[in-house]
Amino acid sequence: MSEGVFDERKQALEDLFFKNQDKALKERYRAAKEIAAQKDALAQASGIQDDAVLTHLIEVGLDGQTVAALTLVPLIEVAWADQAIERRERQAILEAAQEAGIKQGSPSADLLDGWLEHRPGHELLDAWKEYVRELTSQLGADGAAALRAEVLGKARQVAEAAGGMLGIGRVNQQEEERLAELARTFE
Repeated sequence: MSEGVFDERKQALEDLFFKNQDKALKERYRAAKEIAAQKDALAQASGIQDDAVLTHLIEVGLDGQTVAALTLVPLIEVAWADQAIERRERQAILEAAQEAGIKQGSPSADLLDGWLEHRPGHELLDAWKEYVRELTSQLGADGAAALRAEVLGKARQVAEAAGGMLGIGRVNQQEEERLAELARTFE
């Protein structure tokens, strides 16, 4: 084989290598820009500035358009505490969504529908806890207390929605445990 042909093949392989490297670098740059844009939108919608919290929220599928659904995570957690969502619990959650301004057909409503159909993983509750800790650190004592009362009150309403007999057993043990876990998030 002549040296010229060898040099041409060597050059072609080098060109291909650097072309693939350039493509990979461009893809990483594009992905980094996309994540930065998602974090900016989420930060604007949520008021959260902590990069680690924003990253975690994105990892569980939230963005600037779906962050409103995050406020309903405690209700979803309580409803799924006993492994199934009952009709009245579902209705209570949908009413809370409407009160929160979540419109049918919106990205937040679509996300909520998914959570009502299939129990979300523990990552969602972990992300909500991070969100609440960051949020309460920005609110001050009075604001944090008001947020705690509102969140736990709505979660209890969902727990009580399934009812019981003559007011007995309105909230089962699993739901009480989940309510206590949610309350600890505010401590």
